[in-house]
Amino acid sequence: MSESSIMSQRQDPNIFEFNNVFRDGVQSNLGTNLPAEEIIDMLLHTSKAEYASVQAAGGTFMDLFIRKGRDAWDENDKIFDAFKDVVTTALIRGDCVLGYERNPQDVIDAVIEELADRGLKVVTNFHGMNYAPMQKGVFKAVAKARKNDYDITAPKVLCIEDNPNITIENCMQALAEQKAMGADEGIYLKNASGKCDPDFVYELTKRIAKEYPGEKITVHSHDNHGLAKAVYLRAGEAAAETNTPMAFDVLPHPMAQGTAQPSARDVKFMFDSHTSEIVKARSPQYNEAAEAPDFRQQYETRHRYADAEVRYNKRVWDACYLAGMAGGAMAAIKGMGIPKSVKTAMKLDDEDAAFAAVAGIEADVKAQLGYPTSVTPYQKMMDEMSGFEAVWRTMTNGQVAEYCAAMKLDTAIVEEGDPKVQYTPFSRITGSVVNYLTGGLGDVPPLANPKLLDAAFKAKNLEKHPEFIQADKLPPKMAETQERLQEAGVESPSQADVALAAMFGKGGFDHVIKKAQGLLEPQGQPEWPRYLPENPEKNQRPASDNAVFCIRSVAMALGGPAELERLSQAVTELQKHKDGFYKTQMGPCGFYQRSSQGKNVTGEFSGAGAGVKSDPQFLAQIHEGLRQQAQQEVQEFINAMPSRFREYGFTPNQAMAACYQHVPKLLEQVVERKTKGLLQGLIPSVENSVITKAYEGYEYANGHGRPGKFNGASSGQGKHTQTPPSRFAKRESAWPIPTDPSQALTV
Repeated sequence: MSESSIMSQRQDPNIFEFNNVFRDGVQSNLGTNLPAEEIIDMLLHTSKAEYASVQAAGGTFMDLFIRKGRDAWDENDKIFDAFKDVVTTALIRGDCVLGYERNPQDVIDAVIEELADRGLKVVTNFHGMNYAPMQKGVFKAVAKARKNDYDITAPKVLCIEDNPNITIENCMQALAEQKAMGADEGIYLKNASGKCDPDFVYELTKRIAKEYPGEKITVHSHDNHGLAKAVYLRAGEAAAETNTPMAFDVLPHPMAQGTAQPSARDVKFMFDSHTSEIVKARSPQYNEAAEAPDFRQQYETRHRYADAEVRYNKRVWDACYLAGMAGGAMAAIKGMGIPKSVKTAMKLDDEDAAFAAVAGIEADVKAQLGYPTSVTPYQKMMDEMSGFEAVWRTMTNGQVAEYCAAMKLDTAIVEEGDPKVQYTPFSRITGSVVNYLTGGLGDVPPLANPKLLDAAFKAKNLEKHPEFIQADKLPPKMAETQERLQEAGVESPSQADVALAAMFGKGGFDHVIKKAQGLLEPQGQPEWPRYLPENPEKNQRPASDNAVFCIRSVAMALGGPAELERLSQAVTELQKHKDGFYKTQMGPCGFYQRSSQGKNVTGEFSGAGAGVKSDPQFLAQIHEGLRQQAQQEVQEFINAMPSRFREYGFTPNQAMAACYQHVPKLLEQVVERKTKGLLQGLIPSVENSVITKAYEGYEYANGHGRPGKFNGASSGQGKHTQTPPSRFAKRESAWPIPTDPSQALTV
């Protein structure tokens, strides 16, 4: 169909929408380390930015609140209260709900009702392998809540990724099954791994649009593998061709990228720049200026919690790409301390090498288990198995047995080995793997290793795969759990606390008791890095013209944690572009290689398609435009340094010394927290003329020993015209952030 004919059919174009998934951003980039107050404090203007919804709950926003010593339900109360005037969504793991194992119907009903009572409007009810029977309990609970006058819905959800178990045909079958179970209108495509064929998404979107006309499709993808924009592009083009409503999960620019979703700014830039007027006309009506007042706090908070992020390192991220590791999982692996343990066991030089080793093993783990999708609870199971495999492979069979006994690990033997002989890979599996292989999480893929299946069945004393039992047929837990809590001293446990204790087992049970006894010990904030003062507001101006001032003074003069975070993010983006991180082509000669055989994929991402599909160069041009924007921020930061030093109170000599002696060291520390192994030449030169111009007419203050005005003399500093050699790049621009679309670079 030609573009003109499509245009003539469209009476009222369906404008694309953005969803703010800050819950996922806090999990993926910050390891869910923030308390509710800090999360809310950096999202005060979110409701004004024209997002269609905000993802405010689900995922780790219960389990990790518990692990951080916080009142889990109280944290959720605060967040829901802050967003009571917008549509809130929550990510729910089917029968596992907010945990990692199945729950009976009474627990599922209670959790959904509690969330609905707090204001939840949309339940994103998924199962990693699209096994609909594991989703039925949540659909049933949502219908029950609606009968009780709660305004809540649960659309159909598909998990998609580059996976032999995920095809267009079985995706369509799963949607039909969910519809028959009572799922509501709308389809959510969840790509947790961030690794998915953009043309698969294009074809799937068109198929859905044909069979479910008029239903809004929401697309969710992490950008940890450089493919999210390509996925969003193809999905948007398919929606434009079929006149289908569509929404995209994004984040505010300061919270985006890393192992989370792409930024709203970047995705809007892509659609605004599209070569098709049909697509361009649908570009989301996102109001970045309305939420820009929050950006400084978002940058500052992300910088404070930067150690929770998985810093960009080509070797590590390439390994994670090959394993198809999920974005949230990359942060979770670091949070669980797996790289640290593997580094010690394997006697490696650093944790990055250990992370790469774990990712390499996870690729094998995934194959051994039949390619479960990289989404919780499967991803957590694979992370744990990979970490243990990495450690076990450094031991003998006897040492592994001793290790497992000492750690009280629930494992099963796949094959016996001589205690004195080196451990054989996959000769032991964890309890979570046993549970998965015996149907504890639903259907098991046919590609699973038969030896592992046999071992799991033997561990459970099973002769065949057990019949799946629906959640409403499982033994109820609520009454029993309430009775146990009362026996433990909790006189009148609420439904919310009983449901939490039932859902999370011993961990949840202990949490409710500690809360009742007032014994919760919330995790505090991390300390600022040593180049920043403990109190960011503390004034640390140098005392005299000749003083050797602290590097913290330089950091604060340059804008403190918020500005330094903007710097490190832009530098990381420049490095990614140099590394070819963002995939812009398909096929055997492209960055992203994938066999389309058996996947019903007919499109070619490297070639223009029918209708409104962009040409082969478009996405590459978009990424080049984004690279230019990052480079512009770097140059702006360099140019602004002298004036910032002057405004902060530095004398001309101190500004010269800061630019040429202190800044390189500071940048090295700042950027190392975000990315490792940067190439040389990314820091622009600092010209004397820029410093001199900033100090023209400068009046020396009393006590600096130089009465009069500065007219360009620099006490010998003038010979420096370039920053000393460094591996590190630099990025930043002055506040407030430019939000006028006319200021954006064109492609």
